Amino acid sequence: MNTFPYDSFNEAVEAAGGYSTWGAPTGTNGTMVFLALIGIAISVFSAVMVTLREDALLNHAADRLAEKYN
Repeated sequence: MNTFPYDSFNEAVEAAGGYSTWGAPTGTNGTMVFLALIGIAISVFSAVMVTLREDALLNHAADRLAEKYN
């Protein structure tokens, strides 16, 4: 049983008044580029911070083991 009242999804979207997204249908949208750059910057910053934190913790653990066994 098909209860979808339209022949295609496009007809349903047109009947609902269209839909809106962050991106423009053609070309580049400044908001999308800005959000993408912020996301990339946060990801890189987080990766660097995790690496530095883990390095500090591993060095501290290595120092404790060196003191214990030397």
